[in-house]
Amino acid sequence: MKYTRKIIKILLFSLIFFSLSSCKVKNEEKINSKEVVSIVKLIDDIKNPEKTSDKDYKSNISTKIVNDKENKKNNNIEKIRIKAFGDIMAHMSQVNHAFYSTGQTAYDFSSQFSYIKDFVSDSDISIGNFETSVNPDKEASGYPMFTTPVDYIKDIKDTGFDILTTANNHSADSGEKGIFDTISYMDKNDIDHVGTRIKNGDRILYRNVGNIKLAVLSYTYGINGLESIITENEPEDLINYLDSELIKNDIEDAKKNKADLIICYPHWGNEYESYPSQAQVELGRNMIEWGANIVIGNHPHVVQPAESYKAKDGREGYIAYSCGNFISMQSLEGLGDIRTEQTVAFDIRVEKNIATGEIRLDKVEFYPIWVGHGYDDYGAYAKVYNTTDFLEGGKYYDQVDEVQRERIRQADSMVTDTINTKVD
Repeated sequence: MKYTRKIIKILLFSLIFFSLSSCKVKNEEKINSKEVVSIVKLIDDIKNPEKTSDKDYKSNISTKIVNDKENKKNNNIEKIRIKAFGDIMAHMSQVNHAFYSTGQTAYDFSSQFSYIKDFVSDSDISIGNFETSVNPDKEASGYPMFTTPVDYIKDIKDTGFDILTTANNHSADSGEKGIFDTISYMDKNDIDHVGTRIKNGDRILYRNVGNIKLAVLSYTYGINGLESIITENEPEDLINYLDSELIKNDIEDAKKNKADLIICYPHWGNEYESYPSQAQVELGRNMIEWGANIVIGNHPHVVQPAESYKAKDGREGYIAYSCGNFISMQSLEGLGDIRTEQTVAFDIRVEKNIATGEIRLDKVEFYPIWVGHGYDDYGAYAKVYNTTDFLEGGKYYDQVDEVQRERIRQADSMVTDTINTKVD
């Protein structure tokens, strides 16, 4: 009680002192009446502690405990964002435009990606399928055997890609040396790669993103019958083939190596078909059953449906059967098929509970993309357009004309319908 009286005296003295002080200088701000009330209330609370509600006190404590628990829970959750894209191709019109745009002194492919660069870069990891090859000893060439200038890899890196898959039917287009040159130039440009390798090289790519360990696997159904040009090694020593037993074993190895998230990039299916074959569906779902979390398919050059798939052990996986051409010269005018100029990107949010090690796909969103084509002073070109950015409210709305916008609307609608098609 003596202690309480002492506090009251100090507070009253302070109140009187500040009140007197405020009268000395005409222009100084006077003590606020609310401050006086607060001090009086504080004195009353000290004199009469029973007036303070025990319920309010407990409520404040409970709120703090809940908030602390929530903060602790959030601190235990690691979140990453992965973006997955389709076939990155290089037809000769793309190569020629890149050459002439520099005054024929080098190759600059960056204009192809100028509108999509921000979108690709806005992720922790962006992955695409490099469906061409490089070999500086060979002249540039397009379909049917692609050899692309090495500058292409640098511009792909500058666009925001972190990982490129290299197992596809054009892996050996530049010869056995081209297989090695392709991955060598990716190394020089700090791009991780998987699917082709040097002899005894790694079949699986591991990459840590924060506290989440990724395993990325890439496979192809074949290399267009070019096995005979691989003479110094066995083809299967350099290329990951689409073999069920090998895939199952690789997934098992990834799990043994403590991979949190396993992503498979199969090059499969039938070209220009908008619905996956039964073989694709069976293998894709088996990959999830074996332990993969995400399957991103390519090769058909058109978009195919995507689906969430629940494995027998209760894990939720996601399968995109084909993303289509991320960049190419295929189009309605060039090939007579508008679907070849439409593609899709997947934005995948992943969460890991650090305490338990549990991993889950928090959210998967898809973004329709249009590959537009045109002519300028340097010849024919291709350019990648995220449809959202060019439709009403988009940040690049005024960068295209109404003819282009109509094609963009078509791409947006057709891709959305295809992705949402049910897979039996």
